[in-house]
Amino acid sequence: MPDLVLPVTEKEYKEAGSKFIAFPPDAIVGDTQVREIELGMPDWDTPGQSIKFPVTVTQDGQDKDKKEKISCGVTSTGVWKLKAVLSALGVEYKKVGDKVAFNSDDVTGISAFGIWTFQEGRKGGDPNAEKVKYPKLTDITAEAPATQETIM
Repeated sequence: MPDLVLPVTEKEYKEAGSKFIAFPPDAIVGDTQVREIELGMPDWDTPGQSIKFPVTVTQDGQDKDKKEKISCGVTSTGVWKLKAVLSALGVEYKKVGDKVAFNSDDVTGISAFGIWTFQEGRKGGDPNAEKVKYPKLTDITAEAPATQETIM
């Protein structure tokens, strides 16, 4: 049987890993993991609907340098998550006319903690697709949670 030559170098092969935050093999839906992170420049995820905060894992270990994002709604019914994240990071909003705003530079570069939750959902959001389990960044805090979950 002939060799199957892969389109990656040996270095790329050795450095390859999942883009997802590592959870133990026996993780169940609802389990959480905490990692030290640094926030990047926030930007619109869906203009007028949601803002995304890019994060990079800074904690040493198998997840170091992995990238993720958390999205927060900006409408009157969805802005609660943005409010919670900004408050946890100590970032103040300001009034602009009768609206509110925050300076994206005030968030960029902040060291914080990301909380990932093991979830279950339909692959690709398709209601007819198979169910899959996956980690999702669900919260950002300025300080490590008092009951810090397993950190790999």
